[in-house]
Amino acid sequence: MIPLQTSKPVLSIGDACPDIILPYGDTLSVMAALARGVSVSAEQKSAQIAAGGSVANTAHGIAVLGGRSWFAGKVGNDYFGRFLKDAFDHAGVDTHFLILDENIATSMVIAVVGQDKNRVTYAVPRTHASQHLLAPSDLPEDLVDQVGWLHTSGILLRENPAADTILGLMEQCAQKAIPVSLDLNIRIEAIGDPDCLARLQHGIQLSTILFGSGSDELMPVTGAASPQAAARALAGSQRVVVCRSGSAGAELYLPDGRILHSRAYDVPVVDTLGAGDAYNAGFITAAAEGLSLEDANQRGNAVAGYKIMHAGARNFPNPQQLEQFFRDFGAKYAEI
Repeated sequence: MIPLQTSKPVLSIGDACPDIILPYGDTLSVMAALARGVSVSAEQKSAQIAAGGSVANTAHGIAVLGGRSWFAGKVGNDYFGRFLKDAFDHAGVDTHFLILDENIATSMVIAVVGQDKNRVTYAVPRTHASQHLLAPSDLPEDLVDQVGWLHTSGILLRENPAADTILGLMEQCAQKAIPVSLDLNIRIEAIGDPDCLARLQHGIQLSTILFGSGSDELMPVTGAASPQAAARALAGSQRVVVCRSGSAGAELYLPDGRILHSRAYDVPVVDTLGAGDAYNAGFITAAAEGLSLEDANQRGNAVAGYKIMHAGARNFPNPQQLEQFFRDFGAKYAEI
């Protein structure tokens, strides 16, 4: 298996977009009370804007955890694009390869929050979003030589030119023995697209670390009857499969056949948005530092545990806060 430890930066390449959060449920409750003639005292509810995007969230988390984090992607040179760049800069993410294009608009995700606090999300636009417009000519030919790890997402393999751009970088990494982590992060409808599925399967074969939700992603991609069977099918002689299972923690399926399990931390849940991205950031920073896969799995779950205790997709711990979390909650991993 390719060595994971590196002193070079981790390059996260993929989606960065603003999350536009609409508190529809809270507004409905206030309006219903007023219609009944009930006097209510409530803050004015307004839309919120937060920096988002799965790969962007992970890049942010790596930087906050103290890692060397670079981000590459494409957004518009507009209010939202500059908002995203400012958020990266504030966190310490190197944005040298973030393209702000004058000729496109930054894509966004609109999240409508219901009265039950569940979210319904809409991608705008649905196709040809800014992140999918990243072309090989946007990046230097020697980019791979500058980094020690490449992280990306299956969602970027849905459309060209970004899909071929990223697969090309993954192929270069494979040739140069640079680790590649791929978060499947794929929607079920995309698996029905034969071109997208073929690109995804190619990306899986090029990955060193494969992240995915067992039931929602690993099973649909393989057609296996269980998350465990899916993970075993995807694990290869040079690949570790990370099967994330929410409150059940995460299992690592290793090339030698071993399975390592790290239980989730029993913490008060405030907001689960971004928990998978948080896990990725924790795992990647630990592995890049040279820690064992057991410790990387444990750190991934710890960072995810910290994040779900706090509101917002990017509420990640810094090293001191992570140390305190471990003191409060202890270590939780085991070999099966």
